Amino acid sequence: MQRNIFITLIISMLLIMLIIISLLFSIIKVNTNNIAKISSSDIKFVHMDHSIINDEGATMAIIYYDKPTVNGTSSIALKINEFFEEEYQGWRNGSNRLNEYGDGWMESYLMRVEELRVAWGDNVIKEYPLYNTIESEVVLLNSNILSIKQTLYYSLGGYSNSAFYGSTFSLDTGERIPFDDIVNVNADLFRSRLALYLVDFINQSREESDVSRTINEYYGPNEAHSFDIYVGNHVYQLNYEYYYDGKYFYIPEYFGLYRGTTAEVIKWNGKTGDLFKASIEP
Repeated sequence: MQRNIFITLIISMLLIMLIIISLLFSIIKVNTNNIAKISSSDIKFVHMDHSIINDEGATMAIIYYDKPTVNGTSSIALKINEFFEEEYQGWRNGSNRLNEYGDGWMESYLMRVEELRVAWGDNVIKEYPLYNTIESEVVLLNSNILSIKQTLYYSLGGYSNSAFYGSTFSLDTGERIPFDDIVNVNADLFRSRLALYLVDFINQSREESDVSRTINEYYGPNEAHSFDIYVGNHVYQLNYEYYYDGKYFYIPEYFGLYRGTTAEVIKWNGKTGDLFKASIEP
């Protein structure tokens, strides 16, 4: 009798151990699936081409988006790919930061291309094709962070225009990470020091009586004590709109305070107060 009880206990203990081991393997498997083991060879830029070609094969407008894509099926890779797919669709079909939140921006651009073809003729335009392109590049990839820079170039036959965009992701979550999660910085102190720097920089570059008021309106501290910049009905989040090379943060200067149609970035060392250092990079 006692022997049977002993055997039953042994079998029960073995079953419990098997269940525990099975659960541990399941947890390890889930965690492994969620870890983004990303190398530079895993990142591709898919060339989404929507250029306009006339019946004779001549290019009228060069239009493309180089979409960042991460190979793999981890949740991290899927989240990053989903973000850039939404960015691409917004640029092509809707409204997002890549077209300054202008509803119907791409549709208007394409209509203008057709108007110029009628006004100038295809023979003229094919010599100097119009363009609307977004190029992408990896600025930083390590075990914790993926940071990607994107550059928009566009022209409708006049001045060439450009703009920069940054997207920096945590490889623990696959979500965009604000720069105040990387460095310890207070929004009000950062914005005060940045506005002071920009006023000084631009006053040395050109004379404009309203420059101080304009810069402080955009970049100075706000009532919410946040990094948000309000432009019309839209919000630009300074602490998300950047790319990072592991040493410096590059924050797009959206409003043409310096050159107007040609965008720059604010290169910042991640410090505030007396240690704050920044420069304007073309």
